[in-house]
Amino acid sequence: MHPFPIDHIVVDIDDTLTGNQPGVAQIDSRHLNGNVLFDLLRDCLVEAGCPSPAAEARLLDHVERHPFWDYSDIIEALALPPRTTWARLVAWHDRNLQVYEDGVQMVRRLHDAGFALSISSNNPLSGCLLKLHRAGLATLESSPWFSRIYASNVLMGQKSAPHWWPRLMEDLAVSPERALVVGDNPRDDMLMPRAAGFQHFVLVDRSQVEPCRIQDGVHYVSSLEAVPDILADLNGDPVEAPRFQPPPARQAKRKAMA
Repeated sequence: MHPFPIDHIVVDIDDTLTGNQPGVAQIDSRHLNGNVLFDLLRDCLVEAGCPSPAAEARLLDHVERHPFWDYSDIIEALALPPRTTWARLVAWHDRNLQVYEDGVQMVRRLHDAGFALSISSNNPLSGCLLKLHRAGLATLESSPWFSRIYASNVLMGQKSAPHWWPRLMEDLAVSPERALVVGDNPRDDMLMPRAAGFQHFVLVDRSQVEPCRIQDGVHYVSSLEAVPDILADLNGDPVEAPRFQPPPARQAKRKAMA
């Protein structure tokens, strides 16, 4: 038995569980605030009667005054029609995001086996929920699959910031030897958490020829379907054996689509 059995999995979203469809870029300088979802928010403001230049100015003023903004806060602060606006955001994700089924099946299998799972993401909280909703792993209110969602407006920054992973570790209250970080970005999902004390990593590269290779203690896989077997090897016992009852999922701090 591994001296520190791994029982908590920290999972990335972008290019791990979901990704842009070919030819689509959510983050692009052509869009308002460099984010196509801000174009949608502007359009909703215009449809509600705000002239386009004023709508753009109001959105940009909000994000300047609130560096750690969230879509839910913007919708409330600018009095956007909730039902119409959320429907527009959901529709964009449904059209333009692809779901990586290997990642979804990994989450479902590990959750069913009793592992606790958390999200680590550069998206704001409601942005995480929109993407997890597209993957069938959340509602727009919360996710039953993840005990915590560490988002940009939760830990006040991006995963590349020096403070980000130490804050995550402190809030998670789990010894770093007992956590596995799963993602796709070598800097955000391995180098930065390793500098904070995390020790176990799986990075997915779906273009990789080998199903799994280990380099410098990091598992590089072509499919996240390998993660349960990697965990079984690290823990020295079958992944199907439940370890504990995960805590209830935290609720998103946003108003319902009323």
